[in-house]
Amino acid sequence: MMDDRLKRLKENMDNTILNTLDFREENKSKVRKVIYNSKKIKR
Repeated sequence: MMDDRLKRLKENMDNTILNTLDFREENKSKVRKVIYNSKKIKR
């Protein structure tokens, strides 16, 4: 349940951030997200 809430919060934050960035920044954000998710899984 806590994981769901954190995931939803992260998605909301990502959406807010992505909405304010141009396409190139969006691509960088996707790369960061992949890196972030892979670090999270290793923990």
